[in-house]
Amino acid sequence: MIRVLVVDDHPMFRQGVVTVLSAEDDLEVVGSAGSVKEARTAITELSPDVVLMDVRMPDGDGTDLCSELRDSGAKVIILSQYRADRIVLSAFRQGAKGYVVKESEPSVLRQAIRAVASGADFVDSQVAGKLVQAATKGPKTKGRFGLTPQELAVLELLPRKLTNRQIGQRLGISEETVRTHLRHTLRKLQVEDRGSAAALAVEIGLG
Repeated sequence: MIRVLVVDDHPMFRQGVVTVLSAEDDLEVVGSAGSVKEARTAITELSPDVVLMDVRMPDGDGTDLCSELRDSGAKVIILSQYRADRIVLSAFRQGAKGYVVKESEPSVLRQAIRAVASGADFVDSQVAGKLVQAATKGPKTKGRFGLTPQELAVLELLPRKLTNRQIGQRLGISEETVRTHLRHTLRKLQVEDRGSAAALAVEIGLG
């Protein structure tokens, strides 16, 4: 039996994963957790073989646990909605053994668990192509959408939820200049507000 711990901060999604895995004869869900703190406790108490871990958690980043578990018996599979090269590569660099996109079929998750438990690495086909591009061509973000280096610098800081003044202080420019760069950035990205721009920044591997 492969002992699995499910870690995700959305109860409905977490329960759905538990239900899917519990139907398998060779998989045993030994517990679930809704935060990084709960995950640490559960891993210590339950000794799972495989930990399914979301990236964004209420009290931290799930990938941080990957490095903590390098020398333990537990192997981490990141189960996330994020597909950005930066996030996927960071997860593997910190010790994750697998990466599965939440929108994938349940069969993909089951395959990943069995592969990782047997000692192999697993990459969801939905992000595998992007990883190859990142490894062979390097980052191609600069110049995307016709953004200037200054506009890209502002875009990179939007996911951190900083004010225009804070962005200006970090970049050494005035608050008014930040507003100008932001206005041009929104127009070039064809989005209506900074929240949408921030979400796009995360999607393409910035921020």
